[in-house]
Amino acid sequence: MRAAKTEEKTNCPPGEGPSKAERRVFMERAMDEVHVERLIQKYKDSGELDSEDPALLMLKQWPASKNYKDNPDKIPGLEQKINRFLEILLESELNSEDRYEVFRDEDDNARKTLMHYAAELGFLHVIKTLVRKCPQLLTMTTKEMLKPEQKRAMLPVELAIMAENDDVAAFMVRVMWCERVQSLFSWTFDNMKNPEPSLFSFEAVIKNPKLKKTVVALLDQMVSPHWPYIPQRQENYETEEEREAIEGIWNTISDNPLNYHFYYHILDGDKGGRPPTIVASNGHKQIENRYFNWGDNSCLHAIAKSNNKEAMQHPVVRMLIKSKWKSYGHLFLRTAGLYTHTLAKIILLDVTRSMAVFVVIFFSFCGALSLSLCYTESTENQELRGFGDVLLSGFRALSEQYPMVEGYSTFNWLSVVLMMAYMGTVTVILLNILIAQMSTTYIQAKKVARLEYDVDRILQFTRMERFPFVNLRVKYYKEGDWLSEIKLAKELLEFSEDRNPWESVEEKLNEIRDLMRKMVKPMRPGQE
Repeated sequence: MRAAKTEEKTNCPPGEGPSKAERRVFMERAMDEVHVERLIQKYKDSGELDSEDPALLMLKQWPASKNYKDNPDKIPGLEQKINRFLEILLESELNSEDRYEVFRDEDDNARKTLMHYAAELGFLHVIKTLVRKCPQLLTMTTKEMLKPEQKRAMLPVELAIMAENDDVAAFMVRVMWCERVQSLFSWTFDNMKNPEPSLFSFEAVIKNPKLKKTVVALLDQMVSPHWPYIPQRQENYETEEEREAIEGIWNTISDNPLNYHFYYHILDGDKGGRPPTIVASNGHKQIENRYFNWGDNSCLHAIAKSNNKEAMQHPVVRMLIKSKWKSYGHLFLRTAGLYTHTLAKIILLDVTRSMAVFVVIFFSFCGALSLSLCYTESTENQELRGFGDVLLSGFRALSEQYPMVEGYSTFNWLSVVLMMAYMGTVTVILLNILIAQMSTTYIQAKKVARLEYDVDRILQFTRMERFPFVNLRVKYYKEGDWLSEIKLAKELLEFSEDRNPWESVEEKLNEIRDLMRKMVKPMRPGQE
């Protein structure tokens, strides 16, 4: 059977055999199949005990063995091996009835699934295989525990976040439904008499430097694409008119969403995921949420304080900043431009460094010139009679652009050489170095000017929102916003030297679509 599978997978043209690399792959695959068959046979010989299940054995016992605990550098190789074995196992007769979709470790108090173990271990390749073969595992939780300590039921993605496995957590967040992900970081208010805070604190995830990719993935899940209602396609239509109508609609609808819904309630909530306002019982009016802790900084503030530049540049964050600016920021704040910090940086860094170098050269020159003048035979007509005169003349030569002395006939050759070297070094070399440093600083600052500008605005907003009696955070709270591609292009695509000033609307829309495809699932409803 294995030989037949190998021949089927070669797909070589007639008369041509597989290459050396292909033969090696086929041999490794055949050896892996032999290993998996042995594991399956051992499982059957044990009476099909769950503790001897091949998949559980690989994910629970192998990583915990002494060989891998004492040699953590071998873990990546173990992950690759487990992933190869697991792919074969999930295609075997042991999983013929989708057994691993509901399989749990009965010996574990929490009744973990295979995905729970892989998430804790940080095995990204194994997670991808399980998501592809057993997607239902994403929604399965552990069993709630009361002893020896109380633990609530948890999803695999929650274990990945707690274990700080950034790549695994980010991947799992992106493949889950956005509503399910948002529910982890939002409060539970089914019972308004005793509402529960969020299961996870988004602020804590943001502040964890090991979870930067997860933060960006969570922000991606705060964007929901919207397509219009499309009638479902059918194999056989009752009438020709029905077929033409439905097929015509499908042919005219773009693969790109008409607009996007940006969710702000988590970013603008408190540490417990509670929003500033809620919908009143009549379902029409927004009222102040009495459970909201206005003293907590928002998650937007935490992002500004973090060093996660990708999160700061995320469309959800930028659109929330613009929304706050248009609502009340422009009424209270004034900006001096995008490059205010650049000027301060030039003064504090470039000018300071140049002045330090100048002081060293200046005093060295003045000391050397004073010593050389001591050995001049005639001192009657000298204009520089001491160290103080040399200092004053050297400073005036730089500031007033005048020669240090009227004539050099009374100076020896060494003094003349020193004065010429000083003027050439200070006026030519140092000034040009300063200009080059300032240009470099300007170019570097220009690249991050928008980012620094947004950070400053967030910090100013959060300070204003915490003022007592003003209540700006509650008054101007927005749960979310519907945004079209045109509006996103207008707000997010700003002019820069790298962009074409005559860029067409279609080119801007294409750039926005490319940007949004990285965040949302591109498939429209019903598309295969």
